[in-house]
Amino acid sequence: MSVPAIYINSVKNLQSGNNPDSSACWVYPAQFHYKRDFISYCKSIYSDEENPLIIFIDFRFIPEKFISKFKLDWRYISNFQIADNEDNEESFFIFANRFSQYKYYFFKECFCGEYKKLHHFIEEIAENRYEISALPKEIRNSLDWNKLTKTIMREYLKEGDHIFFTKHDLF
Repeated sequence: MSVPAIYINSVKNLQSGNNPDSSACWVYPAQFHYKRDFISYCKSIYSDEENPLIIFIDFRFIPEKFISKFKLDWRYISNFQIADNEDNEESFFIFANRFSQYKYYFFKECFCGEYKKLHHFIEEIAENRYEISALPKEIRNSLDWNKLTKTIMREYLKEGDHIFFTKHDLF
């Protein structure tokens, strides 16, 4: 999984008429603990300017809701750092992007896990909710798993291999 990255330049360089890519570069905000350190670093790249105005030209792995040309919502980056420490960075990005939510504890409340096959998730939920294994084999074998899947998935969202509980009071 990649980390949040921003392609930056200074407004002065863009207005100079020179090739804008010659002075632009990718920076990685999650490498910084504080927003002020990140901004200082970005400005230091353009130290030949008195007080450079930094513009964010492009970005990766930052939901659009949390970034614009001149602004970065550091709350997303701070929570991404927590997700990264717990090896949940890809799932957290999907959650933040899908639900426009940057709070990691909301993510933890809603994230059910990664499942390559939906039926593995459905079997786990069915067992936890309905104790399917306690039913006689004849009844288990006659269950309509398609209908059960549709019923269960009304409360969940599957995006790629990532499953999120959506019937939460957080939404």
